[in-house]
Amino acid sequence: MGRLLGWMVAATLAASGHALAADTAKDAMGKVGSAMNYLDKLGRPVPAEEDLKDAETICKALHDDDCLGQVWRAWGYYFRSDALARWKGAKVYGPALYDPKVKFEQRYERSIEYYDMALQLYEKLGNPHWIAHLELQKAYAYNAMNRHEQACQSLQASREADAKYENGKAHGPQGKTFAKFLDELDSAGHCPSRSSSAPPQ
Repeated sequence: MGRLLGWMVAATLAASGHALAADTAKDAMGKVGSAMNYLDKLGRPVPAEEDLKDAETICKALHDDDCLGQVWRAWGYYFRSDALARWKGAKVYGPALYDPKVKFEQRYERSIEYYDMALQLYEKLGNPHWIAHLELQKAYAYNAMNRHEQACQSLQASREADAKYENGKAHGPQGKTFAKFLDELDSAGHCPSRSSSAPPQ
């Protein structure tokens, strides 16, 4: 379906121009949202994978870096998700049916690869908001592999990016400032203690 969808998107865009391009990007984000719903609420990684494959095809056909960054961010989450870890088929067939070379034990490494791919796009776009969130997600993946030093490095990179976004006033879970949330994760991950108000080094 991926190749056919890519051909259809490219042909439609050529015929209809930029107005349709925005609608198609929304379609891709709709598929990302659907994939997240499959993962977080329904525990179904297989249809989530199909949605992400289709979304990636659309974003590539559009040559839309922001769109593709969101898809790669979602792929990063897919590989570290609880839904994938609980699915028995992931241990038998591998965590990605479209990419059989990736083994179940390698899913966190693959997660970080996708987060790094997305980070490269958002660094090029100069978007500290998504850089902060992507580095935070990387920290979760590193922590799951017991690679705490790298988790702490990602948390610090997240903190530094957040300091550039609304001057560190962005809010994380439970209404806490993102910096405060990162402070708590620092403590849980045995990172060197830092003041949330301290400027990045």
